[in-house]
Amino acid sequence: MISNSENINTGQINADGDVIFGGQKVTNIYYSNQYKELKSNHEKLDRDFEELQLQKSSNPGIDYFTKRLVEIDAERSKLQKTITDFENEILKLAREFMRIPVNTERIKIARSHFFNGEYEKARKVLDA
Repeated sequence: MISNSENINTGQINADGDVIFGGQKVTNIYYSNQYKELKSNHEKLDRDFEELQLQKSSNPGIDYFTKRLVEIDAERSKLQKTITDFENEILKLAREFMRIPVNTERIKIARSHFFNGEYEKARKVLDA
């Protein structure tokens, strides 16, 4: 959910990966190895799709290319949904951290994980 408009209730993730709430940068989603891997996999599928389109245009009578294009496009759609879900979870976590006072060791640990891009660990500590 990359957005150009600022909204304190939903937050935003800008093109640089900054997670922003109320005009304040909270973290950067690119700190997360999981997110970087998801994006890298999506970019690879995009390259594979483009390459197959070129091959198909050079070999219009071969059904294999059409079949693979459909398969890769389905993989891209599924992966994009995973990326969007991940981004929404980060925004949800950021919103929670913006409203919860840092008054316990558990919250301090969860926030530390969050700011280091360890979002799954942050969620587990927060939910404990």
